[in-house]
Amino acid sequence: MYRNAIVTFLDVLGFRSLVENESADSIESILKKMSEYAAPDADEDPYHPVITTFSDCVVRTNFADSEANLSYQIGLLFHELLALVHAQSELIDSDVVVRGGVAFGNIFHEEQRVFGPAMVDAYELESEKAIYPRIVISPKWMTALKSDKLMQSKNHTLKEELKYINKLIKKDDDGLYFIDYIRAIRSELDDPEAGYILFLERHRSLIKRNLTKHAGQKRVLQKYEWIARYHDELINELDEDFLKYYGYSKNSLLVGNS
Repeated sequence: MYRNAIVTFLDVLGFRSLVENESADSIESILKKMSEYAAPDADEDPYHPVITTFSDCVVRTNFADSEANLSYQIGLLFHELLALVHAQSELIDSDVVVRGGVAFGNIFHEEQRVFGPAMVDAYELESEKAIYPRIVISPKWMTALKSDKLMQSKNHTLKEELKYINKLIKKDDDGLYFIDYIRAIRSELDDPEAGYILFLERHRSLIKRNLTKHAGQKRVLQKYEWIARYHDELINELDEDFLKYYGYSKNSLLVGNS
């Protein structure tokens, strides 16, 4: 039986290139990190999504009518987007870059069997729309939020819910919303100041390494050029005095400074 859900499809950026150029041990290490952060064990979280992994891909399904969400509406869409902020940021720290799609609608997902319209939508968003190292959200997200109360928090009005969600996403030049992880992760860190600058330094280093590594691979290079622009846009928003206090400058954190 189909059930209404939020469905996220993720994969490792440039996996074909990895298979062609990296050792089996290196690829296995990358996939292990992908599973650790994008598909963690349920532990004590009753809102944990149903997850299927295969090759370099992860499918996450959050059912609107789950027992936990029916008992207490946590704000299912916000909960999933925030989980993706953490997954994407933690994978960056492990030198793993992902792209993906977040869709809404009917799906069947039990153990390793997953299918349905929402699965198709999530896959098509990832494979046809995401293109760059971003997790894009279906244009239907606002309709899904408004039409199904189970997507919203029990304690928030729709206006309040939108306020919180908008802190986690950003509208790109093509009109698609994506997970704005490099801004959203700041308030999630134990140290949102010095720790955030260190995260941005690691983010910059990963981008610069891959711009050099893939200089002769036009298709892959374009994807890292996008993330470089995304990174530098954020750096240019930061206060210079704030950076100076911790021994940094905008130039020291910009990808495009050399």
